[in-house]
Amino acid sequence: ILNNWLVSTNLHPQEWTGAERLGAEPDIAEVIQLINARWPHHAVMVRSLNPFCNELLMQNLKRAGFLMVPSRQVYLYDARQGDSSAFADTRNFQWDSRLLETGAYATEHPLRNPDAQIFQRIAQLYGCLYLEKYSRLNPQYQPEWFQRGHEEGWLDLAVLRRRDSTRSHSHDSPDGIDGVVGWFGSDSVFTTPVVGYDTALPQRLGLYRMLIALTLRRALKKRAVLNLSSGAAKFKRLRGGVPEIEYSAVYVRHLPAHRRAVWHGLAALLQNVAVPLLRRNEL
Repeated sequence: ILNNWLVSTNLHPQEWTGAERLGAEPDIAEVIQLINARWPHHAVMVRSLNPFCNELLMQNLKRAGFLMVPSRQVYLYDARQGDSSAFADTRNFQWDSRLLETGAYATEHPLRNPDAQIFQRIAQLYGCLYLEKYSRLNPQYQPEWFQRGHEEGWLDLAVLRRRDSTRSHSHDSPDGIDGVVGWFGSDSVFTTPVVGYDTALPQRLGLYRMLIALTLRRALKKRAVLNLSSGAAKFKRLRGGVPEIEYSAVYVRHLPAHRRAVWHGLAALLQNVAVPLLRRNEL
């Protein structure tokens, strides 16, 4: 898998089109040759592609012989117009923003003097949502992963800290931290591989709503495109999310005929059956 960052939604440099050099990197044809020489029995994949963000790259990958295999439906927020962006006027986003400003929690970004206990809590909050509520097949990040990402600058973390931190809702919460969001990407396009909150706390607190509002406000401030990944489709649509089908580009021309047939069959099945279902049911 090329340019694989081991996060739920992979992002690619906007300058990479697959047909020309990015710095000293070879184009896609050269990459295929290099990989096939070293791993001749492996398929080659580029994941997390969508037509809105990666149109030219997808076109060039197709020309190079890649199959486009649908993977899921993601939700995009185009904030390049700043406060004039379409989603900024949605009632749900405005309600969530008001809660973020007046609710029981204050935003801490950047993190103030984070220690090992803070990163332990961040990992715990991520696990509450992604592992316990969703699926244990999601990446099981350890506290050290969050700490490395924060220290090296490729993971931008923000937390929701109870305004009266001496009276946290949760006895497990150091200094009242009950929500976390982590952003990954560039100034022009970013995504949220980390979202977590204490799911044992009452839903009326609106922790998830505030974390997403914080993320949407970041997009507006930076005038960036936000890829909010998949899941919680109705929630994201109500806040102006625009659906796009995401694809994995897969190169299999060098593989035996029976293995090529499997990939071609899977691509056709997903395109003709799964994609219409995703669109029709607004998943």
